[in-house]
Amino acid sequence: MQTPIIIANLKCNPSNIKELFKLQDSTWNKLNKEKYKYYLATPNIFLRELAKEKYKAFDIGTQNIDKVEDGAYTGEISLSQALDAEVKFCILGHSEVRARGETSLEISKKVNETLRANLPTVLCVGERSRTLETYLDEIKNMLVASLQNIDRRYVESLVIAYEPLWAIGASRAATVDDCLEATIQIRRTLVDLFGISNAKKIKVLYGGSVDEVNAASFIRLGGVDGVLVGRASLDADKFATIVNSIYEI
Repeated sequence: MQTPIIIANLKCNPSNIKELFKLQDSTWNKLNKEKYKYYLATPNIFLRELAKEKYKAFDIGTQNIDKVEDGAYTGEISLSQALDAEVKFCILGHSEVRARGETSLEISKKVNETLRANLPTVLCVGERSRTLETYLDEIKNMLVASLQNIDRRYVESLVIAYEPLWAIGASRAATVDDCLEATIQIRRTLVDLFGISNAKKIKVLYGGSVDEVNAASFIRLGGVDGVLVGRASLDADKFATIVNSIYEI
C-alpha cells in the first residue's frame, strides 16, 4: 500500500492552543511507530504557533482559504497569508463552507490558484442524500463545476475528498460499498477531465463519520487512498487508533 493520507479536520476546535498541543502530544504518544504521519487542518488562529513547533507527526494545513487575493475582506484569510503561515495543504469546498453560500464556481477559482501556488489542495465533494437516483450525477456535476479550467500540469497536487453530506456527523458512516460506488464515479470523472495518466496521480479520500472501527475498511474495500476525519480527531485514543489501523493494513 502507498503511504496513506490521513487528515484530521479539527473544525472550530479546541478552545485554546494549550489544549491543541495537549491533544497532539497525546496522539503522538499513542502512535505505534514514529514513521506514522498524518495531516492536521487546524483553525487559522493556531497555524503560526504550530508551525513554530515543527511537529514530526503531522503537517499543518488550513480548513479553507477565503480569498485568493488580499484586500478589504474582513475576518477572512487569503492565499498569500496562508502560505506565509507555512501551511502544507489546504481544504477547499467543504460541505460546511458550501452551506454558507460558496459556489462551485468560486471554489474552482480558488483551486486553480492554490494549485498554481504549488499548495496541495483537498477538494471536497459529495451528494446531499441517496434518496434520489441522480446522486451519482450530483457528485459528477459538483466535481466538474469545482474543477473548471484546471491546468493538467498541477493535478498531482490535487486530492479529492468524498464526503456524503448525509453521513457527516451522523450516527453512521457510508458503507464501504457506498464509498466504492462514489469513488468509481469520481475516478471516471477525473479521467474524463484530465485523461487517465493524470487522473491516476489524484488521490481520493473518504470523509463522513470516520471512526476507529471503520477507517481501515474504507481503504481496504472502499477504493480510497485515505480518510478525512472530523469528530474522531478530537479524541487522541480514537484518532491514534485510526492512524495505527490504516498504516498496519
